[in-house]
Formats: sequence, structure tokens, C-alpha cells
Amino acid sequence: TGISEYDRVMGGGIVRDSVSILTSPPGGGKSTLALTIANNVADQGLKVLYASGEESEGQIKNRADRILEGINENIWILSSVSMNSVIDEIGKIDPDIIVIDSIQTFALSRAGNPTQTMECAGELVQLAKGGLRPRAVIIIGQMNKSDELAGLRALEHLVDTVLIMEGDSQDELRSVY
Repeated sequence: TGISEYDRVMGGGIVRDSVSILTSPPGGGKSTLALTIANNVADQGLKVLYASGEESEGQIKNRADRILEGINENIWILSSVSMNSVIDEIGKIDPDIIVIDSIQTFALSRAGNPTQTMECAGELVQLAKGGLRPRAVIIIGQMNKSDELAGLRALEHLVDTVLIMEGDSQDELRSVY
């Protein structure tokens, strides 16, 4: 990814046909880190789909303008809560890496339902690992009030890696483990 500490925690970087969850308390920097990773890998010539169910395309562009020197043309931004829209967009652009921000906002029928979250995550696992085209997926997950990944605990067992960010919006440094 070009972020040495992230790559170290990930055992050398992002692996095709892998699915990772990145979680932290609100304001912890999940979206900022994911957008930075997306831009770094796009700079390496990979296609990235950044799908957000929380922010509009304009909000994501504003974030990119604040944190990046320029957003790479290999990043496609989609603002939608429909996993079907994400799947359609994947079919159109054939990305190498997919970022989902955040999984709890996406649905195949009704957002927010824990079983919907599992179904959407299951679709992403199939997209990453199934077929002839392996892809990497980074899922951003929200934390609940107990500082645990929101939703069903089974979500953690569906993915390859769960990364937890610590530190709040006032901290200059964050920890990922």
C-alpha cells in the first residue's frame, strides 16, 4: 500500500482474494486511511472501487482534496447503500481492490439488519475469492458502544483479517492491530 506500518501489520501488504475489516470508534480515521490506501494502490496502476453508504461522492472528493495531493484517476467512487449497485459497478469497471465504507450501511434488501450485513459481506467474500478474478476487499466496519465491531460476531469469522484502529480524532498517531 505504500504505508509501511499498515503493510507490516498486514504481513507485507494487501493480498488478492483477501477480505479485511478495518474498524475503530467514530472519528478514528477509518475512511481517511482507506482512501489513502485506495489512492496509493491506484498510483501503482491498480483499479479501485470506493463504495460509500455514508458519504456522498462530493464529501469523499472533499476528503481526498484535504488529505491527498491529488486523487488518482484509477479510483471510482460510488455513493450508494445498495450492494446490488456495488456488484453492478464491479462488473462494469473490473476493479482490483474494493473498499466498502461501511458494511453496516449496505443492504441487498434492508440496511441495518445484522443478517443483511452478513449477506452483503458474504457477497464480497465471493467477489474476492470466487471465480477467475481474485480481488482484495477492504470493509470498513463501525464499532458499537462497547468498542466492538457492530453487528453479528460471525462477521469477524467470515473475513481473513480484522484490523482495529485505536486513537481518537484528537490524536496525531493511531494504532492498528
